[in-house]
Amino acid sequence: MSFFDKLGERLSETGSDIGRIVSDTTQRAKESSRAVSLKKQIRDEEEKINQMCLYIMRLYLRDAKEEEFPYPDMLRLVRESEQRIANYYHEIEILQMERPVMQPQGQENPGQDCQEGTQKACPACGCPVSDSSVFCANCGAKLQ
Repeated sequence: MSFFDKLGERLSETGSDIGRIVSDTTQRAKESSRAVSLKKQIRDEEEKINQMCLYIMRLYLRDAKEEEFPYPDMLRLVRESEQRIANYYHEIEILQMERPVMQPQGQENPGQDCQEGTQKACPACGCPVSDSSVFCANCGAKLQ
């Protein structure tokens, strides 16, 4: 056999080997992808179960009476936490009612936070602005 014949056989064998490797790799990638997909579906179903168990537990605790509950100390702790949460929400409401309502800049005292030494004034708030400004630095109004 000549050199070129042997070279042709080797190249043909190598091409076949590469084809098998690519085919095996493709098959493994498909199997791996399917396994990842199945694992995600398992996690999703487990999450649904966990959410339903949590919902059932909350319904049960809502209607539970301490004297009938098998773990009265735990029920008492849950009730105390629920009361603390309600108190925190009440504190938040009080804080929000005490907070003064903020007026948009330029509405209450036009020009109070303005910088001096510029050529023209903003038509919205009266604050001095430079000739090259496109927007007012105080109130954000667009300048002509």
